[in-house]
Amino acid sequence: MFFRSRQGFRAGLFITIKPTSMGKFNPNSTFTGSVGNLSIYNVRGLDKPVVRTKGGPTKRQIKTKPSFAATRRNNSEFGGRAKITRQVMDALRPLKYLGDYNIAGPLNSLFIPIQALDTESEHGQRSIELSKNPGLMQGFNLNRRTPFNTIIANPLEYTLSKETLMGAVTIPALIPGVNFFVPGNYSWYKFIAVFGIIQDMFYDPKGYVNKAGKEVRWSFCKFRETDHNHPHSPYLPALHR
Repeated sequence: MFFRSRQGFRAGLFITIKPTSMGKFNPNSTFTGSVGNLSIYNVRGLDKPVVRTKGGPTKRQIKTKPSFAATRRNNSEFGGRAKITRQVMDALRPLKYLGDYNIAGPLNSLFIPIQALDTESEHGQRSIELSKNPGLMQGFNLNRRTPFNTIIANPLEYTLSKETLMGAVTIPALIPGVNFFVPGNYSWYKFIAVFGIIQDMFYDPKGYVNKAGKEVRWSFCKFRETDHNHPHSPYLPALHR
């Protein structure tokens, strides 16, 4: 396959496409966009562009055809998970720059087993009650290259109070080379803790809402990136061994 650039020269791309709606290719090119019936784009966390074919059913067909009933149910529940995912990502905003991949998809998938625990509602209307299953999010990492447990070997302790809306994180005594491993050759480090209120989501014909039947507001757990109103330690020297 060839395409002509604005400067007039030709560049060749060798693309291997499997008989599915999505594939990958590994050319020595940074080209993204559309070529014929193909869309080529980058995804954060992947080192290769992704190729998918255009087409598929229309929105009207998905909304009205009986054959897409299961798709409509899946889309409805995906929308509920997307709303609670946005709450978590909003609370993690001060740490977003530390992530090395797009956490939206993995977070959304993390809520699938929580949603499946709702055995009273029918498929397409199941709620996402994180308050009943908070432990299912433990161990979620923002970084794939250097997960948190490869830096601090000991588990952290924390306390939370729903009455006072306060929390505390206890970090154990750190010994470089024993239970503390600073990645790279950094000379200084610090810890940042974030706290956010995540509301359970319940089905409504107009879209998922909170327990009070209202749309979730994001402002209560937002931090401006220039603010320092979240708990953080001073910079400390990293003593390598």
